[in-house]
Amino acid sequence: MKDARENNTLKARLQLLNEANEKEKKQLEDQMAQVIHSQAGQLASQRQKISTLQRALEAELAVSMNRIVEQEKEIKWLKRSVMSPMCSSWRTRSM
Repeated sequence: MKDARENNTLKARLQLLNEANEKEKKQLEDQMAQVIHSQAGQLASQRQKISTLQRALEAELAVSMNRIVEQEKEIKWLKRSVMSPMCSSWRTRSM
Protein backbone atom coordinates (compact mmCIF):
# COMPACT_ATOMS: atom_id res chain seq x y z
CA MET A 1 0.00 0.00 0.00
CA LYS A 2 2.82 2.32 0.89
CA ASP A 3 4.48 1.60 -2.46
CA ALA A 4 1.28 2.43 -4.34
CA ARG A 5 0.94 5.75 -2.46
CA GLU A 6 4.60 6.57 -3.10
CA ASN A 7 4.16 5.61 -6.74
CA ASN A 8 1.12 7.93 -7.06
CA THR A 9 3.03 10.72 -5.34
CA LEU A 10 5.95 10.30 -7.74
CA LYS A 11 3.59 10.22 -10.72
CA ALA A 12 1.94 13.42 -9.53
CA ARG A 13 5.34 15.14 -9.07
CA LEU A 14 6.43 13.91 -12.51
CA GLN A 15 3.23 15.30 -14.01
CA LEU A 16 3.88 18.68 -12.33
CA LEU A 17 7.45 18.70 -13.63
CA ASN A 18 6.25 17.83 -17.14
CA GLU A 19 3.69 20.64 -17.00
CA ALA A 20 6.36 23.07 -15.78
CA ASN A 21 8.69 21.94 -18.57
CA GLU A 22 5.96 22.38 -21.18
CA LYS A 23 5.13 25.83 -19.83
CA GLU A 24 8.79 26.87 -19.92
CA LYS A 25 9.18 25.38 -23.40
CA LYS A 26 6.18 27.39 -24.61
CA GLN A 27 7.60 30.58 -23.08
CA LEU A 28 10.96 30.00 -24.75
CA GLU A 29 9.28 29.28 -28.09
CA ASP A 30 7.25 32.50 -27.76
CA GLN A 31 10.39 34.49 -26.91
CA MET A 32 12.22 32.96 -29.86
CA ALA A 33 9.34 33.81 -32.16
CA GLN A 34 9.42 37.42 -30.92
CA VAL A 35 13.18 37.62 -31.51
CA ILE A 36 12.82 36.20 -35.01
CA HIS A 37 9.94 38.55 -35.79
CA SER A 38 11.89 41.51 -34.43
CA GLN A 39 14.96 40.60 -36.46
CA ALA A 40 12.84 40.16 -39.57
CA GLY A 41 11.38 43.62 -39.01
CA GLN A 42 14.83 45.11 -38.51
CA LEU A 43 16.08 43.40 -41.64
CA ALA A 44 13.14 44.74 -43.65
CA SER A 45 13.80 48.22 -42.29
CA GLN A 46 17.48 47.99 -43.21
CA ARG A 47 16.61 46.78 -46.71
CA GLN A 48 14.26 49.72 -47.14
CA LYS A 49 16.97 52.16 -45.99
CA ILE A 50 19.47 50.57 -48.38
CA SER A 51 16.99 50.86 -51.26
CA THR A 52 16.37 54.51 -50.43
CA LEU A 53 20.10 55.22 -50.28
CA GLN A 54 20.65 53.36 -53.54
CA ARG A 55 17.97 55.40 -55.31
CA ALA A 56 19.45 58.62 -53.94
CA LEU A 57 22.95 57.62 -55.09
CA GLU A 58 21.65 56.67 -58.53
CA ALA A 59 19.92 60.04 -58.84
CA GLU A 60 23.07 61.84 -57.70
CA LEU A 61 25.13 59.83 -60.18
CA ALA A 62 22.76 60.75 -63.01
CA VAL A 63 23.05 64.44 -62.11
CA SER A 64 26.84 64.16 -62.00
CA MET A 65 26.96 62.35 -65.33
CA ASN A 66 24.79 65.04 -66.93
CA ARG A 67 27.04 67.71 -65.44
CA ILE A 68 30.11 65.95 -66.88
CA VAL A 69 28.51 65.79 -70.34
CA GLU A 70 27.68 69.50 -70.18
CA GLN A 71 31.18 70.35 -68.98
CA GLU A 72 32.71 68.31 -71.80
CA LYS A 73 30.57 70.22 -74.31
CA GLU A 74 31.65 73.50 -72.77
CA ILE A 75 35.33 72.46 -72.85
CA LYS A 76 35.05 71.56 -76.55
CA TRP A 77 33.35 74.86 -77.28
CA LEU A 78 36.01 76.78 -75.36
CA LYS A 79 38.79 74.91 -77.16
CA ARG A 80 37.24 75.76 -80.52
CA SER A 81 36.77 79.36 -79.43
CA VAL A 82 40.37 79.66 -78.32
CA MET A 83 41.77 77.86 -81.35
CA SER A 84 39.74 79.77 -83.96
CA PRO A 85 41.22 83.24 -83.26
CA MET A 86 44.69 81.74 -82.85
CA CYS A 87 44.48 79.98 -86.17
CA SER A 88 43.18 83.05 -87.96
CA SER A 89 45.83 85.31 -86.37
CA TRP A 90 48.52 82.77 -87.25
CA ARG A 91 47.33 82.71 -90.85
CA THR A 92 47.39 86.48 -91.12
CA ARG A 93 50.91 86.67 -89.70
CA SER A 94 52.32 84.09 -92.05
CA MET A 95 50.95 85.85 -95.14
